[in-house]
Amino acid sequence: MALWAVLGIGACASNGRMTRRDGYLVRVEERVRLARANGTFTLRANPTACACPAFEVELGGVWQRVELVGLEPDDPMAARLDEMARAREASVVTVEGHLEEAIGVCARGALYVSLVPTALDEGPDGEGEVPSSSERR
Repeated sequence: MALWAVLGIGACASNGRMTRRDGYLVRVEERVRLARANGTFTLRANPTACACPAFEVELGGVWQRVELVGLEPDDPMAARLDEMARAREASVVTVEGHLEEAIGVCARGALYVSLVPTALDEGPDGEGEVPSSSERR
C-alpha cells in the first residue's frame, strides 16, 4: 500500500518544464478563448495528491484543471468550495465568473486555467446562489 502512495506522489512531481506536446497548450488556449464569452461554468471538485488545483472546469466538453482566484478566505462561496474539495465526493456546481487568459503549468506539465468566480449556483437541491464577497461590496 505504501509503495502505491509513493508512486502516486512521484507521478505528480514536477520538473518545472512543459513535458507535453505543444499541441496540448494550443488546444487549452483554444478552449479558453471559446469559453471566455460564457459567464457560467461547470466546476467539479477533483483534488489530487500533487500541487495542482483541486478543481476542474468543463471547457468544450473536456475537464480542465482550474485555479479559482479572487476569493477572500471569509467569502461564503470560498467556504462552500473548500468544503466540496475536502469532502472528496463527486460534487459538480455551476458558477458565474470569468476566465483569465493566463494558463499555468502544474505537476508534470499539466496545464491549468484561472477562473474568477463571482457567484455559486448549487441548483434547486443546494443552497441556491451564493455571491462572492467581491459581488456583495
